[in-house]
Amino acid sequence: MITEITKAQINELPLDKFEGEIVIVDSAQKITDALIDIEHENIIGVDTETKPTFKKGALNKTALVQIATRNKVYLFRLNKIGLPFELARVFENSKIQKIGIAVIQDMKELNDQYRPFKHNNVIDLNILCKSLDFKNIGARNLSGMVLGFRISKRQQTSNWEAQTLNEAQLRYAATDAWVAREIYLKLYHSEQFNF
Repeated sequence: MITEITKAQINELPLDKFEGEIVIVDSAQKITDALIDIEHENIIGVDTETKPTFKKGALNKTALVQIATRNKVYLFRLNKIGLPFELARVFENSKIQKIGIAVIQDMKELNDQYRPFKHNNVIDLNILCKSLDFKNIGARNLSGMVLGFRISKRQQTSNWEAQTLNEAQLRYAATDAWVAREIYLKLYHSEQFNF
């Protein structure tokens, strides 16, 4: 497994994305169903999306939390439902590993913006991979080096508070949480790294 990659090398890799089932969570009933599934997992991928602001000093609240399980990705539309208490409890649950890229910052923002919680068993791949001597970090670089494909970042600055998220947004958001989980599993099972 390589630990360094250039932009040109990434651009030569095949493009890939999450192709599985995406569940949009935007009502109380959907929250309950999603959490039943998520609480059966021991490793989940986590990411967030926020509507960009183009004004200096202006910040929007986190609009979306993505949770990747073994089979599905759940998209919690926080701009519609807030941060469910049950989801905060998952972030506190020490039995479930939460894997993400810059996920410690995501947890801090959710805690500050919505409700206080103490995140537990959260693994930030940017921090982990630096400790494993990776020269490049971030979702695109780590996907290229560890998984051997590139992911699109085209939807990154789209409107995450839109009434309805389009297919490209859904796939982008799901892919970010999914690759975090996949990168971690690949590193964990690799003979090259011990952690």
